[in-house]
Amino acid sequence: MASGCKFQKWPELPAELKIAVLKRLSFSSLMRFMLSSKESYNLVSQAKFKVDLIRYQYRAAGASMSDMFIGSRIIDGASINFEVEPTYGEEYEVKIRHRIDGGSVVLRWGEILNCYEEDFQSVAMQLLFRYMKLFDVEELKIEQPFEVSETARALYVHLGSTLRAKDITIDTWDISFLRLIIPFLPSHLSWLTIKVSNHNLPVISSNVFEHEVIRTARTLKVESINADLFDKQLCDLQASDLDINSSHITSRSVNRLIHQWLQGQREIEFFYVVSDQPLAWDELLMGIDPKCIKHVDDASEFYCELHTKYGKLAISIHGSADISDSSTPAIPPSSVAQMSSCCEFHVWGDLPAELKVETLRYLPLTSLMQFMMLSKESFLLVKKVKIKVENIRIAGKTIRITRAHQVPLDNSMRLRIMCKVSGSSEVCELKFAPDDMGGCFVQRSGVRDLHYDQDYESTALQTLFHFSRFLDVRTLEIVQRILTPGIAHALDKLSTSTLLAQRFRLVTCDSSIISKLLPCLPLHTSSIVLTNASPDTDFFDHEVIRTVQELHVYSESELFDEQLRRLQATSLNLYSSHITSSSINALITQWLKGERVIACMSFCIDRVLQWDDLLKGVDPAIIEDVHGEAHISRKLLHSRHGNLLVANLVKYCELKYCS
Repeated sequence: MASGCKFQKWPELPAELKIAVLKRLSFSSLMRFMLSSKESYNLVSQAKFKVDLIRYQYRAAGASMSDMFIGSRIIDGASINFEVEPTYGEEYEVKIRHRIDGGSVVLRWGEILNCYEEDFQSVAMQLLFRYMKLFDVEELKIEQPFEVSETARALYVHLGSTLRAKDITIDTWDISFLRLIIPFLPSHLSWLTIKVSNHNLPVISSNVFEHEVIRTARTLKVESINADLFDKQLCDLQASDLDINSSHITSRSVNRLIHQWLQGQREIEFFYVVSDQPLAWDELLMGIDPKCIKHVDDASEFYCELHTKYGKLAISIHGSADISDSSTPAIPPSSVAQMSSCCEFHVWGDLPAELKVETLRYLPLTSLMQFMMLSKESFLLVKKVKIKVENIRIAGKTIRITRAHQVPLDNSMRLRIMCKVSGSSEVCELKFAPDDMGGCFVQRSGVRDLHYDQDYESTALQTLFHFSRFLDVRTLEIVQRILTPGIAHALDKLSTSTLLAQRFRLVTCDSSIISKLLPCLPLHTSSIVLTNASPDTDFFDHEVIRTVQELHVYSESELFDEQLRRLQATSLNLYSSHITSSSINALITQWLKGERVIACMSFCIDRVLQWDDLLKGVDPAIIEDVHGEAHISRKLLHSRHGNLLVANLVKYCELKYCS
């Protein structure tokens, strides 16, 4: 039957036409086509298809989901996640898992793609380099919290290619991994973020900042407890947007940066430099014409502006140095009015609302958020814009677990918004941190701290709910390891509000957070992904879960047969020891009767399923055996609704629709 679907003239088509055809495929279909032959691989390589985000994540034992492979618990693994938008509008994930025999296995939604004798870290990194070479990648995120294996370290010497992307984020607990990966990054990056989350590790050494990749990045964010960055190295950095913490930075180097800007030798959008050295005005402004220095109102002790032919440069010091070019959108709130008055556009109030909204669509996200806070009218206008946002991620920092011990982190929550503006990614991040009086302050890139009287967890969650209402959010991600009293109190107050997004991803180890969040999610959501937490049986009785279109739960859950039958999702990824052949047979029967749509459903269970039970009541005439790997048994069911591929492994079952 498959042979009847073949297009016999495909080899005769010119490469340009083949590529045009491939661009109309879904990304998962494109990846399957790429693996079908060497010619297909070369064709995809020539096309350089655009991928918005590739995320490489390394999960260690106990830190990720409890996957099952041929009946044995997986102890380590990595994943490579593709987010493809807007061309394809889908996500694609490849998982590389450790095998008991020391090798590795590559899976896609539980389906085995390939097996290797090499360890999973080596295989994962080789795949990452291969994919980066194949596609035109907008943003790359590498999350490597633990040490790199010796085999993988040796492999880096022979990789010999560059991880090309416009924006790159490296998040690691291992300083040596940072030194290992930097030589493979391209110079002149649009955005480079380095996160070193483990405060017990040594600081980032000074030789890292000598590397061309670091020196030439246009935006450089170094999120670390400290870095060995010295005055000369700071001045050699070419970044126009810089955020760094170093105890070695002095007023001398900051003064030199200002002089470089005054002489037209440097662009400054926003610099945020934290130093243990005392920073004084007379040293910061040494050699600068007093006529161009303007101290502003009562904040003169902490804030001043330089007025020059290049624009205005706002400088503030409050235990850290804060410099921003007021000719750019990234400026302190007190400068917004002065900047707008310099524009001399006096008829904004006379414009119709429709034209105002259309004008606002062209502003960067940070400028739009600043405009929104000017007045009630501004807020209502921005609400009408409905900015398309790829991802909103809120993460609470409480404690992280290494293989040896627990590492406490600062009490804070971070809210990160990522959207597309004119084809490139733009990121806005807010940090909510407590003060000593029970309130909190908010740190924003390019904006001085804002203060609120309520606690930081309530403020962060209220801001998240608020943003979800006026932004068109594709994916909303909540990362919170445990339910703290502050989070519980905030969610209780927000229980009558609704979080709006197409897709939700919840990462937590505490199931009680899920029960608090579910009332806040809308019905008939496109997708819900739950990682780490093990939901109880009440989770699957909730109407939000029963009506979701795609449900992926990457941990063992208390799901029973009757609950599985009531789920309306077309795509499922579930692991439960209570699922039996009876409920899977019911799903197949519903599909054959046209009562259910099945795209792809994967089930990890604690028992061996028999074909007689799975296909009970199914007409044998529509069943076709599909030959493949020896350890996988597959059957194809033909019906007027299409074809359904049923795969039965040891303690694993998959249902997949085939057109």
